[in-house]
Amino acid sequence: MKAGSPGGTRLLVAAILVATMAVGIGLGLLGSPAVERDRRLDARRRSELRAVARAVDVYWNRVGALPLALRVLESSAEPKLQLSDPESGEPYSYQVLAEDSYELCTSFSTAEQLQDEGAFWSHPSGSHCFRIAVEDVPREPVFSSRRPSV
Repeated sequence: MKAGSPGGTRLLVAAILVATMAVGIGLGLLGSPAVERDRRLDARRRSELRAVARAVDVYWNRVGALPLALRVLESSAEPKLQLSDPESGEPYSYQVLAEDSYELCTSFSTAEQLQDEGAFWSHPSGSHCFRIAVEDVPREPVFSSRRPSV
């Protein structure tokens, strides 16, 4: 076939259509880059909120009370806690509800329905608060450096 022949032109148009459809289907299945970015940011928010909840549990077990503000945890938590939204920079909201419960709030870009152990951290898009009751943190056994007497 010669370039510019009707058969060659049809083949070229068909190839372009197939490539365009493949890209469209791929974006439909995977989501646009912006949607994927939002999902990653929401996963980071959930991870940071879980770390904050663990730090609150440790604080409560050590001190016997909930912290009055999250910034109290900044100096004692390892690794360093992220206490603000990764996109907006707004601090995560924290409010004591009772002597052993509190809520952590932030705004999510997407809705996420998680399964199994992570189901507690499921959320709608937009502003959402997690009501959390503190948990006892298992203490590691303390071993004495002294040798037992024989």
